[in-house]
Amino acid sequence: MGYTLLCKVAVTHAYEGQGAGLLNCVPTAQSAQWMRRRDVLVRAMPDSISLWCEAERRDLIVEEGAPGELLLGLRWYARDPWFSLYSFPPPGEDRVLFLRSTTPAGDSAQTGVQDLSIGAQAFATLDDAGLAQHLDRQDQLRKPVMVTEIDLAHLAHLAHLAPGAEGGEEQGVQFRVAFGARASRWKYYFFSTMQADPAHLAVVDLDGAIDFSYAGTELFPGGRQAVVFISQREIVMQAQYPQRLQLRERSKTGERVLMARLPNADIRSVMRNTIDGETALVSEIYIN
Repeated sequence: MGYTLLCKVAVTHAYEGQGAGLLNCVPTAQSAQWMRRRDVLVRAMPDSISLWCEAERRDLIVEEGAPGELLLGLRWYARDPWFSLYSFPPPGEDRVLFLRSTTPAGDSAQTGVQDLSIGAQAFATLDDAGLAQHLDRQDQLRKPVMVTEIDLAHLAHLAHLAPGAEGGEEQGVQFRVAFGARASRWKYYFFSTMQADPAHLAVVDLDGAIDFSYAGTELFPGGRQAVVFISQREIVMQAQYPQRLQLRERSKTGERVLMARLPNADIRSVMRNTIDGETALVSEIYIN
């Protein structure tokens, strides 16, 4: 007796891309019980979860209830403690990203793939009735990053796409979630260049994609001063940055490289600063 894909939920993230293993999915207790009773197999992988059922029983399973009657709850927990720092939109202390499947229409109805869109309206507070039914006491202490709710009735509209669909058994009903990455202005503090004229210094991007402006000097405890440069635009946070930045000194006789490769920003050194009268995320980078 063969098994076929009932549905799959997969998450991608602009910070590292698919397969990064940033999230771990756990079905709610009620959903797990429903799966056991119907011999639904669960394959939880980093950033995805797949539900499989006996091919001969698929139609019976997806036609069990009317819309809104059978809701499968899937809780997603961050494997990375810094997840909230680089994810967009960022989760809040009292809110959880709550994404629900919808009745298939248009391309979704034709392909069996539905994008669960992330936006400001997709968040719910912990006391929201719809979200609360998928949470337990432990979730009050260790809050999930996201909860996805799959209405079993929505799968019935796509039942014909799963068994024997073109492209193989993985062509079943699939839900996709795509996280964006936050962006910040990079702010360099140079402590070892005070002997040089700050007017002659420049942070140079070897790829010519980012410009940096001289932002004066700042005084630190102990009488130490730093020359400050800040990027003119925000830079999207990445696990590994492609930027190739140098510190150069420019004079009438030409340029010389003072630092051949500047360190990139660290997501743990991000704070809010006021720049040109507006509040912005700033990644501070200190170089002695």
